[in-house]
Amino acid sequence: MQKIPPQPLRSILFSTGLMVVFAGLIMIVVGLSFRSIVHATLQKVAERKAVLWTQEFMAQVPDHYFPTDTEGAYAAQFGMIRPTFHGEDIFRFRFFSPAGELVFTSDEVKIVALGESIHSSAALSVYSSKQNHITVKYGEDVPNAPDTYVEAYIPAISTKGRILGVMEIHIDVSFLASTLAGIVKSFGALVICGSILAFLVPASILVFRKQRLNGAQARETWLAAILNHAPFEVVIKDADGKIRAISQNVIEEVKLAEKDFIGKTTADFLPANISQQYMSADREVVRTGEATQKEVVETINGTTRYSLSSKFPLKNSDGQVLGVCSITNDITDLKRSESKLAQAQKMETVGQLSGGIAHDFNNLLSVVSGSLQLLEHSKADDERERLIRVALRAIEHGSALTKQMLALSRRSPLISKPTNLNGALAEFEEFFSNVLPANIDFDVIYASENLNIMVDASMLQNALLNVTINSQAAMPNGGKLSISADMVIAPVGFSNAFTLDGQCAALTITDNGIGIADDVMSSVFDPFYTTREVGKGSGLGLSMVKGFIEQSNGIIQLDSHVGLGTALKIFLPLTFETVDVTDASPRRIAACVPNEEKGTVLVVEDNEQLLNIIALKLERDGFRVITKPSGDDALVVLENNSDIGLVLSDLVMPGDGQGADVLLKAKSLHPPLPVILMSGYADINKSNEKELELADDFIEKPLVLGKLSGVIEDLIMR
Repeated sequence: MQKIPPQPLRSILFSTGLMVVFAGLIMIVVGLSFRSIVHATLQKVAERKAVLWTQEFMAQVPDHYFPTDTEGAYAAQFGMIRPTFHGEDIFRFRFFSPAGELVFTSDEVKIVALGESIHSSAALSVYSSKQNHITVKYGEDVPNAPDTYVEAYIPAISTKGRILGVMEIHIDVSFLASTLAGIVKSFGALVICGSILAFLVPASILVFRKQRLNGAQARETWLAAILNHAPFEVVIKDADGKIRAISQNVIEEVKLAEKDFIGKTTADFLPANISQQYMSADREVVRTGEATQKEVVETINGTTRYSLSSKFPLKNSDGQVLGVCSITNDITDLKRSESKLAQAQKMETVGQLSGGIAHDFNNLLSVVSGSLQLLEHSKADDERERLIRVALRAIEHGSALTKQMLALSRRSPLISKPTNLNGALAEFEEFFSNVLPANIDFDVIYASENLNIMVDASMLQNALLNVTINSQAAMPNGGKLSISADMVIAPVGFSNAFTLDGQCAALTITDNGIGIADDVMSSVFDPFYTTREVGKGSGLGLSMVKGFIEQSNGIIQLDSHVGLGTALKIFLPLTFETVDVTDASPRRIAACVPNEEKGTVLVVEDNEQLLNIIALKLERDGFRVITKPSGDDALVVLENNSDIGLVLSDLVMPGDGQGADVLLKAKSLHPPLPVILMSGYADINKSNEKELELADDFIEKPLVLGKLSGVIEDLIMR
């Protein structure tokens, strides 16, 4: 090996030094950038909370408790009234009048006389500009304050849109600040480790070349320093995956000597399911010669650890991959923080959703209740039949709404079948015309041709219901609502794979209501977006409609003008397939008098009302029925009764005995009994999937009793 002349060596060392300095400057810039990003993030999160909190606060205090003038003289009847809304992160709030006078605080609610009031120039400025003012502050500046908090001034707007004053809110953001700071520290530590590996290792190589006799020892010294003091787990392997060097923190964690690692593989120390994740990534780096970064989940002895595993190839001067360097960072605390944040967001979503869903279902329950009340006093047969159809249709729409929400959450596949478009419209018209207020003129224009479309029929009905309910809400003083159907040339964006000779079916829903403003037009299909009051809608209606149409290989278009009304167009695929009329669900429960007993059915259902309804239907159809309210009771009956010909059981029930247990017991008898399982839950427990495959049929709730009776008769008569 030739000796490097002194002059070139000094030049190389000088260049390396400049690179290190440059890397340090980059770290400083990145650190400052992250600090500003953290600061901005805290402000943004807090501002959103403050605005939502102020809106909730204002919604609880009637407008007449605030003044109508702008001079700061507040009505005496405000008295000691204090809203009950509290935010878990809000530790202080104060309300200022339009003139900047303090009215009340979170410690006490009082009227402050003119001349003796506390004045806030910041509140006065926010009232004048009508702009939020957000400032991040730190606890050391204020006694008894959190480590990090945000002081927010938000205009207090009444339900009528009038600014009544300014709310000053203090929000504790210590947890979020510490989480973001931890991310910044982790990034900084990673940059430091990378800098060490990028510059100190080349420096050690230069020393090795300068001093041939002591070079190897010097390199070992530098590498040992890195491995002994690295803040992350560092493992160096050869191209075959055998460990050649390992950091001290790994040695201490596993509690083995360093020599016990050398020449071994990851599989020698970790369970197969974990070691395969690391070894697969190693092979990928050797094969591609590219760095990788992946999250790894380790569960050992019941303890789960999340790690960020970064791997890069170690190459020789010819570019050949000699091995892999792995740097593993424990991010378990960060993942837990993310999980807590996600749970908080989930609870916020549930709060937004619950009021609207309750509203939608209450509408359907009102239709059922109203129909049954009218049915009680109706004497005309045709009117009684019409009321029964309306109630059954409302139940179907409730079932479709539940199904659509589940499809939105898990993107479950739709059950698309050939459906006659005019038939679907006639069915919807019969239902919807009975629930519309008298001041709305409702008209349906049917397609001139007999068109069949490929959709989930029940979901189409519910999509029409969502759209028309929105149109009804847009016409509070009455108006005109129409639905028209036709065959049209497929618009731009409609897939040619789902057209017939370039044509598709079109549904147009129009109203002459208040219309939609341009600034909110782009948001109407977003989940949870609604312009209605809290509890008047979920904000999911049009979002679910759009999702259903797209899953059905169609497209949806919206055209609206303020003061003129709205037109929503739905384009759906046509099909040459014929409609299977025999597949339609029965619309009524046939009353029959049994001539002879068809067999004994054990019915297991924890809901007493549903249990009685099923029993009544089956007894009418000629079956002997044994009813049990729990799986535990059913198991006893199966053990001691040999006359049972079929079991109909709910899947999930109170107690130890579940539907799967009843199923297994029935199948263990000689001969095995046919079993039908029923449930209204979205998903089946994966641990029971194999057992549930033994069931002869599975029926989703709500039940169609006529169809259920037919399935039971087919199975029991085999």
